Amino acid sequence: MSKLHQTQQNFYVHFRTARAAIEALITTDPVPDPPTDLLESAESRLASLRSDVANAKAYLAPYDQRTYSTQLDQLTADYDALRAKLAPTASFSFSSRSRKPGENGSVSSDSAQSETPSARPSLAESSSWTSSESTHTTLLSTTPTTVKDSRLPPSVSTSVYQIRNQLSKFVVAAPLPSATSLLVSGIEDCVVYIPPFVKVSSVQVMDCANSVLIFAGVIDGPIHLTRVVTCSLVVRDALQFRMHDSTDSDILLGSGITSAIIEKSDELIFAQATFDSDSDDKLMSAVSPYTGKVDDFDHPALPASPNWNTIDDDSTTKFTEKDFKTIVEIANTAGSTTTTALSADALRIKRKALSRGFDFDD
Repeated sequence: MSKLHQTQQNFYVHFRTARAAIEALITTDPVPDPPTDLLESAESRLASLRSDVANAKAYLAPYDQRTYSTQLDQLTADYDALRAKLAPTASFSFSSRSRKPGENGSVSSDSAQSETPSARPSLAESSSWTSSESTHTTLLSTTPTTVKDSRLPPSVSTSVYQIRNQLSKFVVAAPLPSATSLLVSGIEDCVVYIPPFVKVSSVQVMDCANSVLIFAGVIDGPIHLTRVVTCSLVVRDALQFRMHDSTDSDILLGSGITSAIIEKSDELIFAQATFDSDSDDKLMSAVSPYTGKVDDFDHPALPASPNWNTIDDDSTTKFTEKDFKTIVEIANTAGSTTTTALSADALRIKRKALSRGFDFDD
């Protein structure tokens, strides 16, 4: 047996074992009360397995890649169904913001001052998301969570660094070198900054609203985003960008990210961000129209998808190079791994970034 074939066979065994472990969690009967630990374990294992599949593309045949990805998508769907079933019943659903810029595209002081959490979509009120408590909790892992199955070889394990359940915070997160993937979930009214020296194999973002999320580090594999509502996202470097079930968000992608995939998403604005490679902080130096390819799985053929657009001379994202630099300065002052209250500058930037100067046709 060749070395390549042996590697493929080892991954097959690993995937089958990991899938069985996740299926066992999803089909647990009876479900523990509360189900928080079960859901978090399943979510972490899913993130880990998604990272493993992405990394295995280097030696898997295209057919095998599609097969593993299809099975992983089905696992994710089963997990989402379980989480929705266990979530508290609520009639509230996400709705797009009404971004009404004032003169010169700025947010008027009246609207900024009157902004309150009750006036905006709340993750805690969404039936698609559950917190470990009845209110938001502060949970920022200072060390990775090692996801391991006793049936796997000793060498097979994945460390997942988690940023979870943050409300109205400025979060700086620098995963330790032993962390291979990053999970960001349950984020509302926050600014999250991942520094440029961070390097992970994959990132998964789930259930985020009314926030600015900056991934200034290097993502060797994919970044997957699910249920992202009314956010401004900056991704400097990733192998693949994929977004599901999301709406009303601005996406600034580094020049190396030449394509993106969206599905069941709408009201998305894409822009291209240029970064200063000579600076330690990899500061954003320019924002321009996105020239890459966006594949909308809901509109695979012409006419062009109505679910996304890019900036032009008359409309643009409100998150600027100056805002990026200010966020970096705040982060450098705060420290490498910290969670603090939003400063006046961070709050101003978040409000302005979410005041989109672009209207989609009804």
